[in-house]
Amino acid sequence: MSIDLSLARIKQLYSHLPPYTRPTIHIAGTNGKGSVSSYLSFILRASGLKVGRYNSPHLVSVTDCIVINGSPISQTLYETTRAKVQRACTEHNVELSSFEILTTTALSVFEDEQVDIAVIEVGMGGLRDATNIIPDDCILVSALTSVDLDHQAFLGSTVEEIAKEKSSIVRPGRAFVIGKQRYQGVEHIRGGILVHAVKVSKRNWDESIDGPAPPAFSLPSSASPVFSPPSLQPISAPLPCFTEQLHALLPLHGEHQLDNVGTALGIVSALLTHPPSPPSTSQIDFKARITIESVKQGIKDTKWPGRLSFHTLTLAGSSKPTVVLADGAHNPASAATLSSAHPVAVAEFTPPEGMPWVRLCGGSDGRERSTRGEEVEDAQELVVIAGSLYLVADFYRFSRRIETIYMLLCARGSSSNDDDGSKTQGSFVCTDCFI
Repeated sequence: MSIDLSLARIKQLYSHLPPYTRPTIHIAGTNGKGSVSSYLSFILRASGLKVGRYNSPHLVSVTDCIVINGSPISQTLYETTRAKVQRACTEHNVELSSFEILTTTALSVFEDEQVDIAVIEVGMGGLRDATNIIPDDCILVSALTSVDLDHQAFLGSTVEEIAKEKSSIVRPGRAFVIGKQRYQGVEHIRGGILVHAVKVSKRNWDESIDGPAPPAFSLPSSASPVFSPPSLQPISAPLPCFTEQLHALLPLHGEHQLDNVGTALGIVSALLTHPPSPPSTSQIDFKARITIESVKQGIKDTKWPGRLSFHTLTLAGSSKPTVVLADGAHNPASAATLSSAHPVAVAEFTPPEGMPWVRLCGGSDGRERSTRGEEVEDAQELVVIAGSLYLVADFYRFSRRIETIYMLLCARGSSSNDDDGSKTQGSFVCTDCFI
């Protein structure tokens, strides 16, 4: 089924399914939804809650986008629940899109597993997105991250039109957190109880607060084969829900993460200071669970693979590891920044499951060139894999397969004979590549 934004089909199906009752935080926007949802889910988890999180698209496997307490659900649970949804579709003659089936599967998993709270990322737009099927009384807080030109064929030709579509997830009597915006027209969006994101500032490392200072960032060299990744960024922020200033360590890299964590903190603050009216389905006393310490710990624990993520590869015959920076950014501005400093290698990626409309598009500035896997072995400092989240996903899949093979070889005595009689050694090992 082609993309057809409408809630008619999924509403028809839900009239035949058990009701969804999980307390939910709903997040729309163009950029930053995934990072915000990740910060938020780790903060809630650090506060002792059972947290479900739904993001799309998935990274490596379709189960990656349905997460409970930081771990993707099992393939068995996914297949069982999806089969239940598809049976209901067949029985009641409802034809859902692949995204509608995935969304219904995710919501059904969270309901069956009785998560304390679900963090749900909008797929496309907001008003007519499948995630907007969630009942009003389940929504605790809605949020809008940065809005930009995005899917104009479906959402509108201007930022204002797109913002209107995305902000339509707001619910009456519920807090609506708006993140930092690039365009003024977005700031004028109204609905619900408007709450602005928290202003987050960088600060210097303070050993009395943050512990011993980490080594400075450095790439492997002939002088030292050791890679020191960028350190966590010390931040501070005033939160209306707490009397004291928050001092935390930000693990995700990039200036934009200050805005993303600010939006997540705005949601946390709204959760504690703006209780839904009328009351939601939640019976949890969030004020008793969420403390400034759990917020601090949750931020530090946050992981969001494929977004300015550093990894190291150990290649056969190399005296030092190769450092890979993987980032799924794919907008023109980020591509231009990258290509201005480096030749860009265009590589094919595996089409994402259930999304046949996603295709590789080459550029036209003459700087692109094809590349082969063996070229990585010639890299002297930093290899950047960017331009598509699906290409980054292929890197993770490849790393995972090679790591598995390497571990098997180690278990058999560090080397084994290939079919041609040659010896294969642990020639490629990736650290920190896994979700």
